[in-house]
Amino acid sequence: MIWHGRVVEVRDSGGRRQQTSGGPVGWPADRLGGALACTSIGLTALLGGVWPLLAGGDRRHARAAAVVRWHGVGIGAAALLTLWWQAGGDRPVWVIPAVWGPIALALLASTAAFTTAALRDPGGVPARR
Repeated sequence: MIWHGRVVEVRDSGGRRQQTSGGPVGWPADRLGGALACTSIGLTALLGGVWPLLAGGDRRHARAAAVVRWHGVGIGAAALLTLWWQAGGDRPVWVIPAVWGPIALALLASTAAFTTAALRDPGGVPARR
């Protein structure tokens, strides 16, 4: 097999194959898992970092932004753990989004619930009469 002008795999008529050092081995799963982890952490870090800056010093918004950031870490960690689980068991690439997707949705629902609670909580400020 030739990949970008280089021989990357040798096969014989009996079905035996031998990879070369330049072969594209295992990269789809690595890139998919890395993209899921980095994108989820990056987007939530961006949102959680910009939010308190735009809120004008409101402590409730700062707490809500921290909730978003920490849930983003959880979503990214779930992506990495799913990638390691997939690679360790030699499972097909499609199991990464199939396993990570429901976990990410559950964490996003948790993010929404905790963020809403943080925004509604007066944070120890006494109520006005």
